[in-house]
Amino acid sequence: MTCESGFEGNSDIYGLGVRIGVYLQWCTSILAQNFYEPAVEGMQDANSTYQLAMTCGFMFITSRPSEGLKTIEGYIALLFCFAGACISSLQNRSAFSTVLSKNGVGEPPRRRVRTAGDMLLNAIISSYGIWFLFIGIGKLERTVCQERAFFFTSVALFGWFRFFLSAGFILGLLVSTLLLVAQAIILISWVSNSLDNNINMNQRIFGGVNDPTPNSTRQNQRVDVTISTGQLFGSMLALGLFIAAVEETLDWNNISGVHQCADFSQLFPLMIGATNFARVAAQFLLDHGKGKIALKWAK
Repeated sequence: MTCESGFEGNSDIYGLGVRIGVYLQWCTSILAQNFYEPAVEGMQDANSTYQLAMTCGFMFITSRPSEGLKTIEGYIALLFCFAGACISSLQNRSAFSTVLSKNGVGEPPRRRVRTAGDMLLNAIISSYGIWFLFIGIGKLERTVCQERAFFFTSVALFGWFRFFLSAGFILGLLVSTLLLVAQAIILISWVSNSLDNNINMNQRIFGGVNDPTPNSTRQNQRVDVTISTGQLFGSMLALGLFIAAVEETLDWNNISGVHQCADFSQLFPLMIGATNFARVAAQFLLDHGKGKIALKWAK
């Protein structure tokens, strides 16, 4: 299945350091979401920035076909954007339940705004992914061998798999748009109710909803974390499939020059991913050792 006539890949887009950095970002999100909820909010900010940068980079390189970008490279870049959307969805798994709650009760407005921002970014990624798979991919340079992609085995990129991906991005666009509209309606309703009731909006936005507990008291409280086996397994499975999709695609298309980390463009995302993971893991172990976090498995 491996193409004997490969080519020199672009290490700035999907080099070893970039790939490991993305994998570590995903691992950090899994750790925070399943074991250390206090870190979720900070990880959302970091991942949203990372996702925005990846999306802008993907749009830039795929809109300039004269630069010699090959179709399989555009597909790999699309995979990284898709990974960012998956991380965002993992962190916002409560989006459906928060949408169903009434008048902003149950979730601070600032969290709803962040969720709406993530849904907007996911909608943008899905929209551009649809354009790329239907139009943009045809403008890029083809390789000598038929491009191969991962779908549990080696499949041709140009064929049914391309339309399968397109259907997935269309579905993602519909879901993201519906969630975004629902969040916007709830936020507008909350603002209207707040104005009618003369509520201090600044306090509500930055201080949460109906949370009179002092910060010092909250910091000393023990947090009981219930670990969902299904959610944890699903997150790990998604990460494993993403890693397999990227690494097997590189191997099957015989892409060279992207298996070492020897320049700043790769060290930068690698260090960001590594330091974020180390920071969250160290804080989790510290708080768990002090008894601030109690873990239990869901029945």
